[in-house]
Amino acid sequence: GSVQAQAPKPEDVFGFRVGADYKLADYDQMLAYYAKLDAASDRVQMTEIGKSVHGRPMKLLFISSEKNLKQLARFREISGKLARARIPEEEARKLAREGKAIVWFDGGMHATERAPAQMMPELAYRVAMEESAEMQKIRDQVITLIVPVINPDGVDIVVPWYLKYLGTPFETTSPPILYQEYVGHDNNRDWFMSNMPETKAVNQVLYQEWYPQIIHN
Repeated sequence: GSVQAQAPKPEDVFGFRVGADYKLADYDQMLAYYAKLDAASDRVQMTEIGKSVHGRPMKLLFISSEKNLKQLARFREISGKLARARIPEEEARKLAREGKAIVWFDGGMHATERAPAQMMPELAYRVAMEESAEMQKIRDQVITLIVPVINPDGVDIVVPWYLKYLGTPFETTSPPILYQEYVGHDNNRDWFMSNMPETKAVNQVLYQEWYPQIIHN
């Protein structure tokens, strides 16, 4: 209870509100925020699922009720069994009643689409900390998986570029740099061949471990 109340809001770490005019958080600021949220709340668990091309950590957050997070391995097992559909119908119905909905969000696929990576700290904070009846019900019935940024290297190209040219005629330009090495803007075309370490890390979670019922990209 008391620890939950002390969980920081994104602005406590960034020094500005998410979505504020002329403000962008870089990846280090984002990682610092998620680490503090994870440390402060029993409703949040964070793990590392891989590294980007440039060696930045890829993070995965689990957000749910404290009770659910203590049984993560069981709910992962249920989701996998239901997804693979190799069990009798009776067992499937039983597991469907016991299990939780697995809902996935990821942000920052294309770094020049700046909003998704920037809004993810706010989403994580609200799902973890909001005490509305709706959000309590979501935490009880859903295990939310969040990969805050799928293209961390791009964020750390786009954000410094913007801040460097802020207040000049060039502030709304995009950097003349491939913001995902080797594939540039086309990182979303990598899902069918899984060449990039970022895609491999995410595909491992989606299609080998958790099998979410909803994937919101």
